[in-house]
Amino acid sequence: MKPPSIHIIGGGVSGLSLGIKLQQLGVDSQISEAGAYPRHRVCGEFLSGKGIQVLHLLGLYDSFIAEGAVLARTVKCYTHESESPTLPLREPALCLSRYTMDAIMASCYRGLGGDLKLNQRCPLPRSYSKADTVLATGRLPNMKRETALLGYKWHVENLTLEADLEMHFTAQGYVGLCRVEHNKVNICGLTKVNGTLMNIKKEWRLFLLQHLHQRRREAVIASDMVPGSLCFTSGLSYPVSVQPIADEAIQIGDLGACIPPLTGNGMSMAMESSMMSAEILKNYQLGSITWTDAASRIQVQCRQKFRRRLLCAKPVHHLLMSSRLHRVRRWLVEYLRYYYHPIFALTR
Repeated sequence: MKPPSIHIIGGGVSGLSLGIKLQQLGVDSQISEAGAYPRHRVCGEFLSGKGIQVLHLLGLYDSFIAEGAVLARTVKCYTHESESPTLPLREPALCLSRYTMDAIMASCYRGLGGDLKLNQRCPLPRSYSKADTVLATGRLPNMKRETALLGYKWHVENLTLEADLEMHFTAQGYVGLCRVEHNKVNICGLTKVNGTLMNIKKEWRLFLLQHLHQRRREAVIASDMVPGSLCFTSGLSYPVSVQPIADEAIQIGDLGACIPPLTGNGMSMAMESSMMSAEILKNYQLGSITWTDAASRIQVQCRQKFRRRLLCAKPVHHLLMSSRLHRVRRWLVEYLRYYYHPIFALTR
């Protein structure tokens, strides 16, 4: 009897990572992706922590470097009134656009014999728990407007950074900047949707001038948006408590464990959950465990692995995003050097 093929719904970081690892383990798989490659996605494009180890295990690290991935070694934070010193990251991060990253991973998956189907949207009812199907579709949207956030991202050229990673905090959210391939800078952030949001496509410089530290004004004016790189994601809410769609559903990536993006650990967690899931799914394919057992083990392992990070990310997100804690946030930025490294470690 032919071993079952694993169907992965969603071809983002988690879905592609899982597909690649399954093919390497000799497990036949298929990925259904609603869009196509390459394309821009809302993402910090900042991979740190154990995610870089996963890249090495998947054999992707050298390919990322060859396509221009940038090592980030320093960080600096700002509010309108304060700024931190430039600090060394506890360990280097890897910055590469999702436009390039997804294309590399998709090519690797196909090269290993994986069946990648593009422009194929699969229905996803909440009761979905079909055996042999893994859900990697990303987090479910928050439909409560009063608590939802808008995520945005675009690339610019000719923008000089003061650190490899810049984080600018305002009463409405944050803006993160990091350099990616070909001397482009990724601009990505969250903003509250209950206020007035300008048309970023037409007034992106004005948006940055209002949200970045005033000393960055000249650098912003000299920069240019990369055509076609602007994208948005609505209905975001953090922190969230992710519940299984069904007892027998296997959920990975943001659909399984969703950490606030300002921690810079979302892509890493997506890759880590894929690696854990692949080993368990291999045992399922061999017939040593049932699908229900596989789903249960993946849920338990992900909960144990990510529990500390998610718990630590909750107060950090609240302190840096609450409009009522502006004075506290200003103090946090000024004295960042005293506590940044422990928080960086705890959220990884």
